Amino acid sequence: MLHMFFRLMELECSLLDPVSDVVATVRRLDPDVVILDLDLPDLRSLDLAREIRTPIIFVTELESRLTVVDAPVLRKPRDSFEELLKLMEMVLALE
Repeated sequence: MLHMFFRLMELECSLLDPVSDVVATVRRLDPDVVILDLDLPDLRSLDLAREIRTPIIFVTELESRLTVVDAPVLRKPRDSFEELLKLMEMVLALE
C-alpha cells in the first residue's frame, strides 16, 4: 500500500525482500529515507537499522514497540499517509 502511495505522489520507491541482502541493497540504492517495519518476522529490524546509514522511519502495529526506538515511528494502520509525509519531511530536514 505504501508503494502505491509513493507512486501516486510521484516519488521513487523500491520494495526490498527481507531475505535479500538489505544492507547492501540500501547502500547501492542510496535512498533519502528508509521505511522499516519493526514487526518483520525473520529480520531483526533494530540490528538492520544500526547497519544502514540512511534516515529511517519505522512502522509498527504494536503499541508496545513505539518506545523501542529513538526514531520516528508510524503506527499502522492508525496513522495516515499525511502523517507519513510529515515524518519524511522532518527526517529529511535533519540531514
